[in-house]
Amino acid sequence: MEDIIKNTISNYIIDEVKEINLSEKSELISIICQDFINSRQVKKAINKIKKNEFYLESELQCDIIEELEEVLEDLQWKESKKGLYVLTINKWLDSFRDEFNTIDKYQSVYLGGHSSINCIYVTGKLPDKDRGELVQYLKVKNPPFKIKLDLKD
Repeated sequence: MEDIIKNTISNYIIDEVKEINLSEKSELISIICQDFINSRQVKKAINKIKKNEFYLESELQCDIIEELEEVLEDLQWKESKKGLYVLTINKWLDSFRDEFNTIDKYQSVYLGGHSSINCIYVTGKLPDKDRGELVQYLKVKNPPFKIKLDLKD
């Protein structure tokens, strides 16, 4: 799930920067050629580029700022309560998703988050007689939130 979080500048922009004739090119590359870890780090890079200390062409400067703002938006989401909730659930699901998908009776059962309450939201179709077994299966996997069933027969 972490791979949906954009934390780097696109390669085509980095390649463009590498092609320009600029005395402080290595400093600029060190600013934009990194895996950003948090929003504070990105804001710092945006401010540096906005000051245009590198005398970049307007279009390239705008492209870099636009990319950095996308990174910032993703990292701010990742740092938010909702982002942490979604990433926590997906990390938990990733730990056993393949195994779960091989259990025939759970083929119509879907696991995920809920839009308004923090829980493991279980939807789909499953006969009443199999629900207790499903809950036990999930509890063994140490869910990070309570389990809420919304299953149909």
